[in-house]
This record gives sequence, C-alpha cells and structure tokens, in this order.
Amino acid sequence: MKKGRFPGVALTVSLLLMAFLSYGQTAVPSSGLEDKVVVYSPHGKDILAEFEKFFEEFYPGVDVQWLDMGSQDVLDRIRSEKANPQGDIWWGAPSSMFDAAAKEGLLKPYKPSWSEKVKEQFRHPEHYWYGTFQTPEVIMYNNQLLTEKDAPKDWDELLDPKWKDKIIIRYPLASGTMRAIYSAMIYRFYKKTGKTDEGYEWLKKLDANTKSYAANPTILNQKLAREKGSSPSGTCLEQSLTRKSMATLSDLSSLKAGLLC
Repeated sequence: MKKGRFPGVALTVSLLLMAFLSYGQTAVPSSGLEDKVVVYSPHGKDILAEFEKFFEEFYPGVDVQWLDMGSQDVLDRIRSEKANPQGDIWWGAPSSMFDAAAKEGLLKPYKPSWSEKVKEQFRHPEHYWYGTFQTPEVIMYNNQLLTEKDAPKDWDELLDPKWKDKIIIRYPLASGTMRAIYSAMIYRFYKKTGKTDEGYEWLKKLDANTKSYAANPTILNQKLAREKGSSPSGTCLEQSLTRKSMATLSDLSSLKAGLLC
C-alpha cells in the first residue's frame, strides 16, 4: 500500500473511528494530513459510507474514498499494484490474509500509541495489522419463511436434501471470509484423519444443495430477503447495518460448528 499519513495497516481506520464514537471526541485540524485517503474493504457500502461520514467529520478537509470488494479481491489488487500502490488502507479480511500480505511486502508496519492495549493474538508481532473484532460466522435465514425452530442449526444440516436449492452463499473465490469457513470445514476432517478427502466431499455436497453464489454481502442479503432461498451461510459484520432495512433477516449465532476469524 502506498506511503502516506495513514500507512497500510490492517483495520487502522476502524480502530480510530471506534475510538471517536466511544469517547465523543470533537473534530481535529487536518493540517499535515493527506487530503485523500483510499480504503479497500469488503465491509459493504452501508458500513463504508457510515465510516466515511464519521471520519470526515472528525478530520475536516480529508476526503475518504473507498472501494467495496471481497477481501480476496483486495489481496489480488494490492499484489497487482505493488509497483505502483493506489490504496492507503486495507480494512477487513481474515488475519491469515494479512499475514500473507505482510510476508509478501505488501503492507507497511505501524505501531500506534494504543498498541499494547490490543492482545497479542489480535495483532501482528511486527505491527503490520491490528484486529478490531472477531466475526462469528453464522447461518442467516429468512424469518418470513422459516421459524428459528425449523432453521438449520449446524453447518452439517445444510447438507440435508430438504435444503436443496434453498441455500445462498457468498461467492468464495472473492471472499476471504468464505475461504476461511471452507478451510475450517476441510480442517475439521483433516485433524481427525490426516487427509482432506472427506472435507472436499463435504464441500461438494454443500455445493449440490446451493442455489446460487452471491457476488457480495449486499446482494446476498437482498437475495435472502426477496427470493425463496432460506439459509445462506458466511454472513459477517455487514449484517448489523443491513438488518435495519431488512427486518426479514435473522441469524443463528449459537452453532455447534461455528467459526471465529
């Protein structure tokens, strides 16, 4: 990521804005700062627009511009831009992706004053990224079509033939979150047998029941609310804002095979 006032440290913008919201600080002069900050993020238009507003209110004169894309798409983009970086901040991805980017020399280290307040497992040892939250990966369903009692409560239940063509999943090639979920499903078999075969068979069965793959979280939520799909997996932070305008969406966050990333 390009060198500037806001170095390419994972999630830094998020942490700053959370601090502003928590402590009610007033705006500060923007002299000495870049007049534009470019953010790459998978968090969706609703959340990105809100954080743009908060940041620009706190730093008048700084224009926040963001590109909404899956975390895998972000990693691919900054790889292609390595010789001529165009972004300042990468906000949002599984920590494994940030570790890979750090090893490839795609991120610039930065140690903020509040570094020691973040537990070691939630930050890079050499300060290439900082985490802001753990995401519980849950199954979300349309509560106009299903009751909580009838909705699937475990990842394995999604393989039941009764859910055939009723599942919508975030497109995994673009989504680091879905890649993490898929990897976790493969690993739970691997740690028992030392082989990946059963894990891939599990994914094939899930694919057979899947109606469609959504290009981004916003489309996933819209499809779930408008269509007959009843139980997509792989939702994340975007859900917290979209539910304000999509009251038909519910989630099951106490899963026997849940995942934190």
